[in-house]
Amino acid sequence: MRRLTTAFGIALSLSLATMSPASAAIDRIVEVTKPTAFTWEGEQQAGTNANYFGGYVVGTPDTPLTPVDRCDKSFNSYCEVILFKVTNPITAEEQAAGVTKKTAKVRISIDWAATPVVNENTGAEPTDFDLLAYASNDLGERGDEIGSSTQGDTINETAQFTLDTFVNQPSAWVLVRVVYFAVPNQNGYTGNLTFPN
Repeated sequence: MRRLTTAFGIALSLSLATMSPASAAIDRIVEVTKPTAFTWEGEQQAGTNANYFGGYVVGTPDTPLTPVDRCDKSFNSYCEVILFKVTNPITAEEQAAGVTKKTAKVRISIDWAATPVVNENTGAEPTDFDLLAYASNDLGERGDEIGSSTQGDTINETAQFTLDTFVNQPSAWVLVRVVYFAVPNQNGYTGNLTFPN
């Protein structure tokens, strides 16, 4: 069993002092400017990263496992990692009006086909991805978690959060991990970054 959390919003404040080196290589770096949305196709790869969140020892539900927080390209810890540079500049007109900070709502979602793999020993094995978003910087270092969606028995995950930008800092960096929690065949997913009102 893993934690079951849904998307939540939180103001992003980058603090390099609390950043830790990225433990996973970045698969792609994407620049987006509000209000332009971005869509991508996730890697088509089988994997099972069920221990990313910990869980419980099989047969002993009172014995929790320590989350391994491992994210790489091996089958038992497969992830896709995307680093977003999100730009929301303050215009000259806004500066003249005294605006020094802007806040943007950001929504990241992933969805996939709901075709289970039928295993002769265990029956149907549904596909399950999880979505995590972290504060970051241009090096892809992982800061605080700012949004997540780690539900089971769904065909989509959505995380929503807010980003602050300033006159001298028009962009913010977000590190996204798509965890291949239980992907029994080479399924991919479709990802979207949008700016809801």
